[in-house]
Amino acid sequence: MTGESDHLPKMSYEACLHKQEEFEADGSEEKTHHSVPSPLLLSGTYIQKGQGWFICIVVGDMTCEG
Repeated sequence: MTGESDHLPKMSYEACLHKQEEFEADGSEEKTHHSVPSPLLLSGTYIQKGQGWFICIVVGDMTCEG
């Protein structure tokens, strides 16, 4: 995903929840805001590689970029 200082992989919601559970169970990892993957794509995101499906849930003034 572009628009970030690092390219970030995206995973399904279920996979992200599983990674979150693993992360919380293992307290030895250093915690950063990229420690657990996110399934969210923001406006203006470009896909660098791979394929997938997405659902647009908010448009216009109601987005976080609004």
